Amino acid sequence: MDDKEYEGNLLSLLENAEVFIKNNSRKSWGVSKMQRDEHEDYPHSSVREALINAIIHRDYQIIGSEIHIDMYPDRVEITSPGGMPDGSKIQALDVSTIPSMRRNMIISDVFGRLRIMERRGSGLSRIIDGYNDVEVKPAFYSESSYFRVTLPNKNYSVQDTAVSSFIHPRVMLSPSEEKVLELIAFNPAITGERIAENLDVSLRHAKRLLAELKEKGAIQRIGSAKSGHWEILINMPGQKNQYMSR
Repeated sequence: MDDKEYEGNLLSLLENAEVFIKNNSRKSWGVSKMQRDEHEDYPHSSVREALINAIIHRDYQIIGSEIHIDMYPDRVEITSPGGMPDGSKIQALDVSTIPSMRRNMIISDVFGRLRIMERRGSGLSRIIDGYNDVEVKPAFYSESSYFRVTLPNKNYSVQDTAVSSFIHPRVMLSPSEEKVLELIAFNPAITGERIAENLDVSLRHAKRLLAELKEKGAIQRIGSAKSGHWEILINMPGQKNQYMSR
């Protein structure tokens, strides 16, 4: 529904990213003790901390890479180039015990002097703090080439969304990912170029969608890149045993 691309200095990127998330979020409200209480989809402190972390810990030596913000009905995913500085995988660690590790010392120092971030301590704990009042918590995932923070929508409920998507018990797919699955189901040998053409997106974006589906365990590649084919590992929409319509 919305697609933006921003360039500029780091401070403008941070500001534009915050505005993008705010403009694509909602507020719910209720009445408590004769007062109106507003509830944001995403805690501002958690969003800001996740964006700051993405900027200061990004691996700027990965040429052609960029920070991605993907918004779904139930979550925001903020993905930045470069994994953990020490090569570990954050999903295998206790977030509360991870010491502060800074890949870009100069950027960290400047942000600290501008009081944009604290100069000590892990920002991951501050991201989680915004969810102390709810059961669902932010999730962290990393590989050698990227780091992802997933912020749950605190106001999300199945009844409140009219978005046409489908869900596997452990897999949430975006509309674009669902379309890729449909193309693969029709032609398992389909190439990235053909997917890009059908979706009217760049080849780079099509490859990213395929990589996301592989990471989620939705598809796998059988055989070589030239002569192989794709295999779908989850039920397609419409098979009620594993999907439910929203």
